[in-house]
Amino acid sequence: MPESNTVTGTLFALLGGRRHLGTASLDPVELARTGLPPDAYQTFIERFRLTVAEQARLFGVAPRSVSRLPKRKKPLNRLISDRALRVARICAELMYLWDNDEVHLQRWLREPNQALDDQAPLALMDTDAGIREVENVVNHLKYGVFA
Repeated sequence: MPESNTVTGTLFALLGGRRHLGTASLDPVELARTGLPPDAYQTFIERFRLTVAEQARLFGVAPRSVSRLPKRKKPLNRLISDRALRVARICAELMYLWDNDEVHLQRWLREPNQALDDQAPLALMDTDAGIREVENVVNHLKYGVFA
């Protein structure tokens, strides 16, 4: 089990830990390839109160499909797993940086950010390019450049 005082440990906890991931590797490439367990996905979206509309936009699927994701018996597909893991990793890095302050993170995800041309980080994370922009801002925050 990863140490809880690391970004990987925080990511592990955000996805429900051993309870939902079992012995699955925390290697993001491997998890994306094999598919994120539906329970891990559900734990993440509930923890950060992602609405059906936010999930549909993030993962490029219809709202009706979003509501069925946590009920699946099989792991999620590669594309949804990859995007969910990237968003979860960003959240884990910020949670680690901000001493597990979920309220601060939820506000930061949804409020316009000057470093992102006054767009909310969550609104940008529906594309790979948008995720990279948000990751750049997170890296600036980690190294003392405020955004």
